[in-house]
Amino acid sequence: MSPGSSGSYTAKGGNMPVGRSLGAAGRTWYVLVVTVMLAAVCPPEHALGQADRARALEHYAEGGLHEARNDPVNAIKSYLQALEYDSSSAEIHSALAQVYYRVTERERAQQHARIAVELDSTATESWFVLGRYNAELGKYLPARDAFERVVTLEPGHIEAHIALSQLASRLNDPDAALRELETVSRLAPRNPEFHFKLADVYKQRGMYDKAVIALQKVLDDYPDSIPARVGLAEIYEQRRQWDRAVVMYREIIALGPDREAALRHRLARLLMFLGRPGEAVEEYRVLLEHNRTSPALWAELGEAYQNLGQAEQALSTLEEGLELHPGSAELHGALGDVLLDQDKPAEAVAPLQKAISLDEREVRFRIGLGMAYRATGQAEQAVNALKEGLGVLGDHPELHLNLGFVYQEAGDYPLAVAAYRSAIAADPAHGRSWISLGYALMDQGQTQEGIAALHEGVEQLPDDVTLRLNLANVYLENGMYNQAIDQSQKSIGINRHDPRGWISLSLAYLRQDQFAQAERVLTQALSILPDMPEFYLYLGVSFMSREEFDQAGTHFRKVVELNPQDGRGWVNLGLSHLRQEDYETGIQALRDGLEKAPGNPDLWFYLGYAHTEQENYEEAIAITKEAVERFNDHHRLHFLLAQNYDQSGQFEKAVATFETALEIDPEDIYTLNYLGYILADRGLRLEEAKVMIEKALEKSPENGAFLDSLGWVYYRLGDYRKARQYVEKALQFEDTSATVHDHLGDIYSRLGMHRSAVRYWQRALEMEDITPEESEEIQQKLQDAR
Repeated sequence: MSPGSSGSYTAKGGNMPVGRSLGAAGRTWYVLVVTVMLAAVCPPEHALGQADRARALEHYAEGGLHEARNDPVNAIKSYLQALEYDSSSAEIHSALAQVYYRVTERERAQQHARIAVELDSTATESWFVLGRYNAELGKYLPARDAFERVVTLEPGHIEAHIALSQLASRLNDPDAALRELETVSRLAPRNPEFHFKLADVYKQRGMYDKAVIALQKVLDDYPDSIPARVGLAEIYEQRRQWDRAVVMYREIIALGPDREAALRHRLARLLMFLGRPGEAVEEYRVLLEHNRTSPALWAELGEAYQNLGQAEQALSTLEEGLELHPGSAELHGALGDVLLDQDKPAEAVAPLQKAISLDEREVRFRIGLGMAYRATGQAEQAVNALKEGLGVLGDHPELHLNLGFVYQEAGDYPLAVAAYRSAIAADPAHGRSWISLGYALMDQGQTQEGIAALHEGVEQLPDDVTLRLNLANVYLENGMYNQAIDQSQKSIGINRHDPRGWISLSLAYLRQDQFAQAERVLTQALSILPDMPEFYLYLGVSFMSREEFDQAGTHFRKVVELNPQDGRGWVNLGLSHLRQEDYETGIQALRDGLEKAPGNPDLWFYLGYAHTEQENYEEAIAITKEAVERFNDHHRLHFLLAQNYDQSGQFEKAVATFETALEIDPEDIYTLNYLGYILADRGLRLEEAKVMIEKALEKSPENGAFLDSLGWVYYRLGDYRKARQYVEKALQFEDTSATVHDHLGDIYSRLGMHRSAVRYWQRALEMEDITPEESEEIQQKLQDAR
């Protein structure tokens, strides 16, 4: 029997199928064992045939020894000598195929491989040689067939699985490529190369959970692997798991990688993006300690100080950078941007002009200069600056876009629309221009044309999620919920890891009070992005809308656990308790929120409001006054402060504060009504009060409180018939208001309709919202009417 034929002797004399080649050392032991066995078991009549086989085995063993010594030339000679004695040995042909392939004699390799598999279809390594041979010739299908035979015969053949993965990619079969990579990573669990490749494929296919697992396996064996940690940080960024990304970058930097500066810079930019400029400042300062030659670092540190609210530090940082790099266009431009942010547009002009003189082709500087002129009311200079940029840079979409902004701000919509269309003509893939065009048309009252423009943009840029979601938002605002749902679902289909699509879809259901459907959407979103605070926020809003306050509170608590600086989470957590009249817990939640997010005006507002609800006006005033000092242009805070002054009997302060609120927002209907009413109630400035309340009613003609206020103005003016007309109409919308019933009783009394007056005073006493003071006054009226 030949050494590589259909069977080989075993120690027990049975048959054993030949699989993968034994290798050089293995072949040596194989020969020794078989030679001893031949001497023991062969009968004399077969001595001559067995002698040939023995000589074949000897040369075969010699070939294995030469291979072990890395001597392929003599290995080939020995194997060829072996074939002279046993040309039907699949094992010898397979050995020759392998060694020929190693010395790049491909044709001879494939010839011996083909003979080997014809002699023994289980000759694994010969199939492997045939697979490699065909793959190199570009014959991918025969190559794949050969490699598949290999892994069928030997499932643990790593090289064959790798080859199959590579072939699958060339044959455009990504599923097969992934399967083979997964197999390889299982067969070689401690080889990081395969886990990295697998993680890359998972990331490309949006399978981030599996990518994380693949990289974590690398870290299990190599805890200090920088590439694995960087890969995880990138995944966390892609999944918007920002806090995890920050922690991971800090862990990487602590390991002292070769690219520490680049990674620290990346961390600093991420912190800026997350609105954490204080932490970013620390990173930039470390970077500048080691490298003061980078203008970009000085510029970004200046921006970080500006975002931190340290305006003077921002300016001094940029000036220090300019002392070192006076010819840096980037630093001059950054100085201009910071001055713009500090509402110093006139001062911003000079550094922006200097930046342009140093780098006339940087579009940011020209846009900044246009903005500076706009902010100083110099629309013509803004237009000229942007047009000059177009002359230098050609049809740049950003310059056309900003021209549109200038025209639109000036109320010249035709020119704005033309500018946006020019931006689109310059770059049809410029999504912001499509968005601006759509909204400019809608601002002129051309809603359908605006929607059509956004829809055309989506057709041009079907994968632009931002553009598609703007279209969804327009549909939502116009009550076109089915269309909003359709666009939101398509956005999710484009990128299911973008939370905006899920939020847009949930809002489309929430606006229709379809709370269960909204909750299903958000729950599904959490299965994909489990650490997204916004999803928990909108789940809480849904439960709050259903007055399921405990469940709402649970979700709002999750928001602030994931992002302690999220003021919205703290506000809603506080409100979930206030709505249940659990003021103590609600106030504590709002105070906790202020410790984490003191720059959130809504937290101050609702903390003051909570004390107002408890009629603790002194505390409410103290809180709201402090808030007004921090946020002097915040209309609602001025309104709340004025309301507390009014309810605590400080009339003059209430009027003055309401007037300040109207300076901030002259069109606010609630301020107009409140101030008009308290003036009318005291018989003061009645004509002025009437104008304010009429202005509020123009915008909200069916508001019962506003109708009652106007009726009360006419009552104070002595025009009881008009007063009756408005207050009776108010009652249609405010039929549970003690104040409206009381007012109507007073009006009927003045008109001599005493029975009607008594009836409405009595009804006022039955209303749930009646105050003790109102009750006492009405009781006195009833007594006087007897």
